[in-house]
Amino acid sequence: MGTLILYLSIFGVLCWWSLILLPWHPYRVREKIEAGVSEKTKSLLSDITVLIPARNEGQYIQRTIKSVQVQGKGACIVVIDDQSSDNTAKQARLCGVQVISGIAPPAGWSGKLWALQQGLQEVRTPYTLLLDADIVLTPGIISELRQKAQDENLALLSLMAEPPMSNFVERLLMPAFIFFFKLLYPFSLANKPDSRVAAAAGGCILVETQALRRIGAFNCLHDALIDDCTL
Repeated sequence: MGTLILYLSIFGVLCWWSLILLPWHPYRVREKIEAGVSEKTKSLLSDITVLIPARNEGQYIQRTIKSVQVQGKGACIVVIDDQSSDNTAKQARLCGVQVISGIAPPAGWSGKLWALQQGLQEVRTPYTLLLDADIVLTPGIISELRQKAQDENLALLSLMAEPPMSNFVERLLMPAFIFFFKLLYPFSLANKPDSRVAAAAGGCILVETQALRRIGAFNCLHDALIDDCTL
């Protein structure tokens, strides 16, 4: 028994040292964008359409829409009501945005991707922002995303939203979840143009509309298990 414990201890130490020595450092948080809150909030965003698929998000949808509206002027906001049974559509219309009543998805499609496919038909702008209905944006973040995409000639750029950590269990488990996600999809490798590692967070993605349509839009990943990384 003593020998087994010794071997297990050595194995555990080797595993931890292997993680520490990984060149992409999954335990660090280096990949982030800081949003300005002054002039950035006054930016003209007429080159961006924000697509928000929503199903039974009446409790949160106004908060999300308003966080987009304070980003700047001119952004087109389209909410795709994915057959909600609550007041999602009504709450969205009260914010003065376009609301599409989604229809049932064809066989093989997930509800979210089908909703986005329907919303994409309304997009006439160079950029499309895909945003989950329960995410609140920091003021100025859309301008920062667009600027980074333009500066680095990126067709797609995504952000991982800060997860809710309002209780002890969430504060205990969420860091571990992020850590293991970064082990599977190293951010630093995914950010290298010549890397074969692909990663994205589906809750907030800025993409060139032309590039999205060129790959067949959401039809090419409608049955993907992890749609954001596939995109």
